[in-house]
Amino acid sequence: MHSRSSREGARGPGRLRVGLNDMKRNEWARLLLLAGALLGCNSKDDGATTDALCPVVVTDESCDKTKEAFVFVHGTYGSGDNIANIAQLFGSNGYCQDRFVAVEYNSLGGNPQECTAGTECETLDELIDRVRADTGLDKVVLAGHSQGTSHCVSYLGDPAHAAKVSHYINISGTGHVPNDVDTLSISSMNDIGDMTHHNPNATVTHTFDTADHFTLAASSESFAVIWKYLYGEDPQYTTVQCGDAMVTLEGVAETFGTNTRQTHGHIDVFEVSDEPRDRGEPVMTIAADSEGVIAPFQLKRNVAYEFIAYENDVLVGHAYFPPFKRSNRLLRFLAPPDSAIVAATTTDNVTIDPAHSAVVFRYIGGSFRPDYGHSLKLDGNEVLTDSNTPDPNGTVGMFMYDVENDQASSLAVDFTAPFVCGVDVYIPSTDPAMIEITWNGQTMKVPNWPSDEGLISVMLPSE
Repeated sequence: MHSRSSREGARGPGRLRVGLNDMKRNEWARLLLLAGALLGCNSKDDGATTDALCPVVVTDESCDKTKEAFVFVHGTYGSGDNIANIAQLFGSNGYCQDRFVAVEYNSLGGNPQECTAGTECETLDELIDRVRADTGLDKVVLAGHSQGTSHCVSYLGDPAHAAKVSHYINISGTGHVPNDVDTLSISSMNDIGDMTHHNPNATVTHTFDTADHFTLAASSESFAVIWKYLYGEDPQYTTVQCGDAMVTLEGVAETFGTNTRQTHGHIDVFEVSDEPRDRGEPVMTIAADSEGVIAPFQLKRNVAYEFIAYENDVLVGHAYFPPFKRSNRLLRFLAPPDSAIVAATTTDNVTIDPAHSAVVFRYIGGSFRPDYGHSLKLDGNEVLTDSNTPDPNGTVGMFMYDVENDQASSLAVDFTAPFVCGVDVYIPSTDPAMIEITWNGQTMKVPNWPSDEGLISVMLPSE
């Protein structure tokens, strides 16, 4: 993903310089991994142990507590986890993972600076004040993506608010930043409308050549630009590094699109085994509080887990994430939309039948781009094509199911909505089996739950 940077609006030839350092580090990591495999590395119990999968460990406890909190405001059809990959990369470079936070709001007409009467929520200013109090630091780094940039610019229009922000990261937005807040503006020649969307008065602008609208808020390349802007040097790592042996997780249970908090549910957690749909008792059950927040809990590093969500004891669906390499404070457990408009353009189109599975795929690193070499195979069959990733601004959610109930995969698009689409892919579910998912050469397996027992949500890994 090529890019160029400028300061005070002057275009320059600057490029990211991460390739050579990463090549050296990756080669060293491969040697360490080989040595670990030959010697049979043993884990210790101090949380900072290395093993064959983790030649480098960056623990939570060793994080730099002098760095200000990072507050993110998402865009349309988005949620706080849109920036989770960048948050993991921050943590891999010694940033305190619990200081990377996000505000949730109804992106189809809501406002993160207001709370609707009769609902439990935290406004953007309340969140900023809370993390300022938690860190003991006067200011935060504020970032917005797409629609979120307009909310951020509006927030910064109040001098009292602007005084709480040391730096503002504007990801694809054109508003004038008030009160002289130091600003990094990130966009792309391939942004919405095949044109850049920058603040006219940004302190620093950075323009990528090929990144699409959504990838700008999720990619390792964007992370490297943000890190260097904030701290004046290239990050040590531009891939996610392992954390503690027991990772700390927390998040929010909410609906897709409107981000309505789910407050009467629980989630059963299982380790994924080789036995589809047969895994005994859950390793734990977690519940959302009265504001839909799931308090911190711990699971084993590099182990695959299944999360079965219930709302009022009714099954909502099955969620799978890549094995957690490090702590993640931005988990989002998405329930079907409570908006008739959102449902009519997304989930209501999914064909439900006990003979096939329905899977929703997302990619933590950005959009699905077969034109850039992305590959998604189910049980060895390629299901990603240029024609079934139709949104030029980035297809970030793909619903795959047997559209016609004909037990065949045409790979044709069944419906489209902003950033999402439905694709005709037959995944048999009559007999219990594991679906083998291969994403850009990496493989994970999930059970083939029938679609009448809930949608299967799969987050694909970034590396």
